[in-house]
Amino acid sequence: MNSLVLGALIAVIPSVLAIFGNYRCTVTIRGFIPKGEYDEHTAPPDCLDGSIRWNYPTEFAIVHFTPDVPENFSVCFGEPTSGSFFKFHVYDITSGRPQEEVPFSKGTQPCLEPLNGTLSIEIKAPEALTYLWLVKYDINVQ
Repeated sequence: MNSLVLGALIAVIPSVLAIFGNYRCTVTIRGFIPKGEYDEHTAPPDCLDGSIRWNYPTEFAIVHFTPDVPENFSVCFGEPTSGSFFKFHVYDITSGRPQEEVPFSKGTQPCLEPLNGTLSIEIKAPEALTYLWLVKYDINVQ
């Protein structure tokens, strides 16, 4: 019986790693943020790809990107995974720019440019509680 369990775990682990990618490069936003509060994170500067994961999203979160690369880079986002795809709103709030919503739509991969080596986004949770919001990011050095 123990060998059956071990075999099942060995078979499942590569699939889980493929789904979540490099866990060290995952920004995890805390769930159930109290009304009027937010959660703020900075993606690990040595990560060129990773994901943003938010279980039980409420209110909003801010994520900063300040990678250890030359200033000429962009951050591109994959298609978000969630039960409420169109109810999340993501905004480019990089300092010195007017707040602009990131155009997520099926089949697209929006890319944003930094200002002075930093890019910041704000993610607003939907009104209805959902289980998970997950999006992959890639930092492209130009």
